[in-house]
Amino acid sequence: MDRLEREHRRLKPVRIGAICLTLFIYGGRSAQLVQHMARPAQRVLLGLYESAMRVNELLDLTWDKVDEKTGMIRLAAEDVKEKAPRNIPITDGLQVGLDELKMEQRKITSISNRVFTRGGKPIKSIRTAFKLATKKNGIRDLRLHDFRHTCITRWAMMGIPREVVMAASGHASIAMHDGYVNVQENHIRDAFKMFTRCSHGKSVDEAEAVSY
Repeated sequence: MDRLEREHRRLKPVRIGAICLTLFIYGGRSAQLVQHMARPAQRVLLGLYESAMRVNELLDLTWDKVDEKTGMIRLAAEDVKEKAPRNIPITDGLQVGLDELKMEQRKITSISNRVFTRGGKPIKSIRTAFKLATKKNGIRDLRLHDFRHTCITRWAMMGIPREVVMAASGHASIAMHDGYVNVQENHIRDAFKMFTRCSHGKSVDEAEAVSY
């Protein structure tokens, strides 16, 4: 059992929000959360974590906006809060969820063109399932919107240029964007470890093995 896991068991209930959600996920505790949720709800969390989309944007997503040939989700101005078109990359993780949904919808007649469905019907909300799962894990102050914060932070930590992250997340101002990037002490420490190892001649693969 690692240190994060010991702390998680010792400190209950856990107060967790946007600032520490990244640590929560990379510490392995997210697995404990999702194991108490059905697969349709898990796929919604996966979508939020991988795309930085807002909850309503994800649940309203239709297949005609998913361009798998180019690896992009294309939202129109009327689909998003900022009222400007937005293109979102389909990551490998998100593609796994999309593939599952396509396979499932081939077997069960879907009554809509929605991407995220449960038994062929559009998922309207996972708030009840999310609330029950957080309660079972002794977690407080965790919102679905915090997964958007975490995705944006993760993109920033990966070294993706700020302008690219802003375009994919729909942030028009640097001030708004910076409010979503929650750099933690462990991010700073591990980033410097990675670059120090590179400067000392270690391979890129060895350097990238540092856990975020």
